[in-house]
Amino acid sequence: MVVKVVIILFGISAVLCRHVQFYRKDYIYFKQFDAFYTLHFENSLLNWNSAFYGCEEEGSKLFYPETADEWNVVNDLMQAKNLSESDVPQIYVGIQNEGVEEFLTVDGKTTPFPLSGYKEHLSRHLCSTMDTQTGEMSIENCTNNHPEYITAYVCKKVEDASCPTIDSGYRYMKENKKCYKVNKNSKTWHGALNTCEMEGGLLVVIENKMEAMLLKTLLEKDTKYHAGFRMIPPTTEYYTLKGSNVKDSFWEWRSYNSEIHPCGAVISIGNDYLYHTDLNCEDMQPFVCEMEVGI
Repeated sequence: MVVKVVIILFGISAVLCRHVQFYRKDYIYFKQFDAFYTLHFENSLLNWNSAFYGCEEEGSKLFYPETADEWNVVNDLMQAKNLSESDVPQIYVGIQNEGVEEFLTVDGKTTPFPLSGYKEHLSRHLCSTMDTQTGEMSIENCTNNHPEYITAYVCKKVEDASCPTIDSGYRYMKENKKCYKVNKNSKTWHGALNTCEMEGGLLVVIENKMEAMLLKTLLEKDTKYHAGFRMIPPTTEYYTLKGSNVKDSFWEWRSYNSEIHPCGAVISIGNDYLYHTDLNCEDMQPFVCEMEVGI
């Protein structure tokens, strides 16, 4: 338990020293590698592809050690979650081949360290794992031939953006000093809200006509995107996540049927305005997160 507190405090204090102070609430910053990391420990079995896409959904990359000592980050992340080497003996890492001799990292580089079992399996599509006790990397079948132990992976994020996050999915709009991220991974309204909150942002709230015009340029036409307003019973009025009635800010409404739904969305129609509309909270739709920029 002591280790857990130390690791988290280290991550927080290190982040505060950077000009970009945040990525996601579940990522820890390690100053010596100038990167953010998180450990995913699953209750079910993994294959390499699911680990890859788990990081991709968070805007990060499947981890592999780039230097001789970076693999130790994994042990620190395990200790922060009170996990031992017996809980997580191996993890998938971001190295694979494509059924050819050369193995490449997820960011297109050659492998930085030797891979155990490399010469025996050159004809198959294979992936790499890392021993959490020694840092040794080995070759495994991508679909997991050893299902008794591969249940974890680490995601890594390095700074590559100018918004108050290193998530490159956010786009800065100088006109209103906000950043926006269009997330095409469909979720429920509450799932979208949770994702934006985890990223340090908010499900988008359109506050004026200028913002509506800016946002319209980012969205696909005729597609509903979850947005940051919802009905608060017992009335049928919609309020934004910033506490104001939607009608008191920007208000262009387009309804598609007579039934009233409790959650809010926006939609771009042809060359017209961006419209507010409603949908069921459980509808799976893409969504937009916003982030204030204090400059």
